[in-house]
Amino acid sequence: MPPGKLKRVRFGEGENFLKLSYVVVITVSSFLFSLLLFPVIFNYLFLWDSGNARGDISDWFTLFGGIISGLISGLFTYLALWITIQTQRKKEIEKQAEEDKRKIVNFILYSKYYLDRLDETFYIIRNQFGLDFVKMLNEVSKNINFRESSFKEHGYSELPSHIDINKFESSLTQVIQITEQYREILRKSLNELKKDRDMYKMSYNTFLAIENLYSFCYLAQNNNYYDDYDFILNFISDKEKFGFTGLIKVLKEDFDELWKSYVADDENMLGDYIIEIEFPHIKG
Repeated sequence: MPPGKLKRVRFGEGENFLKLSYVVVITVSSFLFSLLLFPVIFNYLFLWDSGNARGDISDWFTLFGGIISGLISGLFTYLALWITIQTQRKKEIEKQAEEDKRKIVNFILYSKYYLDRLDETFYIIRNQFGLDFVKMLNEVSKNINFRESSFKEHGYSELPSHIDINKFESSLTQVIQITEQYREILRKSLNELKKDRDMYKMSYNTFLAIENLYSFCYLAQNNNYYDDYDFILNFISDKEKFGFTGLIKVLKEDFDELWKSYVADDENMLGDYIIEIEFPHIKG
């Protein structure tokens, strides 16, 4: 099933179609038998004088007429009841499908919101260090193998004096707060999206990524190594898909694709409804 498309249950599809066809065949057959075949059989078998029967022919008509009318009435009652049950079941399935999709759309919208906030904070951090420092750090990083060494081993241990590390520490606190809030949303999504394998996998991978981001930033702040060159590079690197900046970029691209499937191209306008009610500040 393609992303963003709900599976609809209709009377003319699959198992429901077979059941309905079966009921129609039985109904038509019973109707034809009652109106055409039964009178003929009744005429030959019951409307002859055996000499042993007591009562008039009208009595037989009354007896069998009551039986036949009861059977026909019961058949149509059963048919009406079956259609009512199937209609109610269809409504319940569609209601559940809409509720499941609402959870998916909420997950996407919340993710876009928090990822945008993280991206904005990273942009602020990048500007705090200045273009010259950012350029220098990226140039030096090209010659460093981070699996074997670090900036400190290459003589980069103290930040330039013009850099206000307090501003970076304040921004880092904001990153921690955002990731804490986002983690709770992702935990909730893990419980709500179990029915959709792809969305559950997406929420699980996103949770692991955000959890790692939170852990790195939290440990850096509490162990006072937020002024470490290696740690700072995660926020200001120009490398594709490198560090925290690359992580957020990849996640934003993934959720932009989900946005197109589940919200922007939402035939039922469910996404627009949720945006209007819960996220009036989001446009797109």
